[in-house]
Amino acid sequence: QFQYAKAILTKFLWFKVKWALYIPVPGPFITRCIVFLSRLFKFGRKGSKKVPKAYFDVLFLDEDLRVHRTGEDNMFVQARETWNAAKPLL
Repeated sequence: QFQYAKAILTKFLWFKVKWALYIPVPGPFITRCIVFLSRLFKFGRKGSKKVPKAYFDVLFLDEDLRVHRTGEDNMFVQARETWNAAKPLL
């Protein structure tokens, strides 16, 4: 089970940087709580959020790489730590 997602920033304005941001991944229960609370605060307003679909489509899969799209239309690329060709990108 994934505990963190890593976001890498390689450029800030005109400067080349290599910053990494580790973001905790919420579980399905926490996601449902967030959606429930947002519904309470938006009670009676149009466009209330629905619970996101809990699925993902695998777009590419091999021994070292996985690319998938979630039900919220986010795309993730995951590589094994032992894959040497991906290390410069991490």
